[in-house]
Amino acid sequence: MIYFAWAVAYQLIFAAASKLKNDNKNTANATPNTNEKDRSFSVIIPAYKEDAVILETAREALNQEYDQDLFEVFVLADQLKPATMNALAAMPIQLI
Repeated sequence: MIYFAWAVAYQLIFAAASKLKNDNKNTANATPNTNEKDRSFSVIIPAYKEDAVILETAREALNQEYDQDLFEVFVLADQLKPATMNALAAMPIQLI
């Protein structure tokens, strides 16, 4: 019972700490008109013998309401069929 109480308290402390506002967030280097959509990110999709679903998954990953220049889609292809690999290569993604 003590172990369970410790685990709950541990999670509660970090959950509460994540809600605290931090006003010292390196404001000296921030631009005044920084928008949250100015951040770039990558979508990484692992695919192991997923020929049936990987094409639609990659299309949906590309279909975002976000500036196309600010995100990349990577597909980690392992043991896919050659036809699937060719279809993925034709998409604007990084095929690994």
